[in-house]
Amino acid sequence: MVRGLAARLGGTVHDQRPPMDLHLEVSVFSAQPLPVEQVVEVVQPYVDTGELITDTDTKAQGAYFLVTEENPEFFVMYWPPRLSHSKVGEPPPAASVLHSAEPSHWDLRTTKPVAAASRELCLKVGGAALALAGRTSGIVVDTFGFPIDRAEDLLPP
Repeated sequence: MVRGLAARLGGTVHDQRPPMDLHLEVSVFSAQPLPVEQVVEVVQPYVDTGELITDTDTKAQGAYFLVTEENPEFFVMYWPPRLSHSKVGEPPPAASVLHSAEPSHWDLRTTKPVAAASRELCLKVGGAALALAGRTSGIVVDTFGFPIDRAEDLLPP
């Protein structure tokens, strides 16, 4: 959270520990689930590396990945509502506006560190997340747990 505040306010963080290597990742939380076919329809326009493919090879029932055959700039991971109580997938405080104890949760993940992510990648990932949130009446939360309402909010300082 401190790193997120510093990024937004143009400040720096001084800590004895080295900073965590955070990758650009955006989450969408929604009280309204969406069938995978409709998620593909919403996200596909933001993907330049081919057609999205659904991969259900996860250890969690009901979870899935959306990837492309070519190395994607970002991929989508879906966590069903029942997993929102897990310690790992617990929604950030910003998701409390949904008034749902068990929201659906999509992560749009990249392999790029937040500080090194290009403007183009930030706008693609942010745009896809905002489009998905718009379709599900959900909210978008950035890597640091802050809600965003514009793709430009993801741009590195």
